Amino acid sequence: MRLSKTNKKHLISFIRLMFILYTYSYTMKMITHIYFDWSKTLAIPKTRDIFIATSTLSILYPDTLSTLKYLKTKGYTLGIISNTHKNPEQFIEALSKSGLMPLFKGTIALSSDPNLCPKACKKIFNYCLSEDKVSPEHAVMVGDNYQADVLGALRVGMNAVHVNRDPEKKRKSNTNTPTTVLTIQTIGDLKNYF
Repeated sequence: MRLSKTNKKHLISFIRLMFILYTYSYTMKMITHIYFDWSKTLAIPKTRDIFIATSTLSILYPDTLSTLKYLKTKGYTLGIISNTHKNPEQFIEALSKSGLMPLFKGTIALSSDPNLCPKACKKIFNYCLSEDKVSPEHAVMVGDNYQADVLGALRVGMNAVHVNRDPEKKRKSNTNTPTTVLTIQTIGDLKNYF
């Protein structure tokens, strides 16, 4: 049976998609720890000052809280790895006041900690893995910045999920995205994979 060029392209795309879905389902079964970037991933951009000052949850994307609760009930250990110049103690205090702290049993690492460095530096990722006593293949980084979050995580052997809320940008970034990286549009999409 001969396939037309169009049918061949569709078949190749279908096979690639099935491979990716199989790889994700296998990989996600091994995951025990999920680390999140803060701004543009869990929270609306440029709202960290508001959060630190008020501890309001209104700065979170609409599906953030329900997704974090869902992942916690599924038994995942959640943490934060985020680049910021804000004081780490003030941020952690705001997490406590807001009621979010019980969701994050994993390490919270901010680049403003003088002992750490900004993502994509390996040190900040390795610090979390070491503190939480988890091997890289059992951890995933979820973030919006392809260079800092995705490539940074991959460099230390972690899995990565790229949050890309802009469909146009998604099309462009997928050409360079390794097949081991899942790209989602919202945090709520994680419920389909974990």
